[in-house]
Amino acid sequence: MTTQNWTPWAVGLIATAALSTAFVSAAERPADGPGAKLRERIHTRLVALGITGQQRDQMRAVLREFQPTVQPMVRQCIQQHRALRATIQATPLNEAAIRAQAAKAAAADADLAVARGRIVEKIRPILTAEQLQAVRTLEEDAYSCMDDGLARLARWIEAR
Repeated sequence: MTTQNWTPWAVGLIATAALSTAFVSAAERPADGPGAKLRERIHTRLVALGITGQQRDQMRAVLREFQPTVQPMVRQCIQQHRALRATIQATPLNEAAIRAQAAKAAAADADLAVARGRIVEKIRPILTAEQLQAVRTLEEDAYSCMDDGLARLARWIEAR
């Protein structure tokens, strides 16, 4: 799957879990590892939210609760999308196989989306109204950046 197709999924996942993981992941992951710049930007914005220690602990508890079920779902999504990419690239073209694998990838995405919704449902009451609005703004900014990037890509493709 291309980076452009993973971006909306990644942003959604980050927006869902970032409130609690940004504080932890910055210390646990290498500063120059994959996604370091994105984690740094998110961390900076989340610090501005004024999350209290108690809120952070509550959000960590929610994520720990869901980790045993969500982690395999993420792996399954990655596996299904890799298999889809391989099926698309296979020779000769097998439309039925592509459709079948795309359905498996979509089902994995749907399962993960439901889990993300459950996480959001449990994290939302932990935050104040102002913090929730700031998170919505953060999500809107992320989607705006994504849309801008996709528009630039489309212009680049059209210019070729």
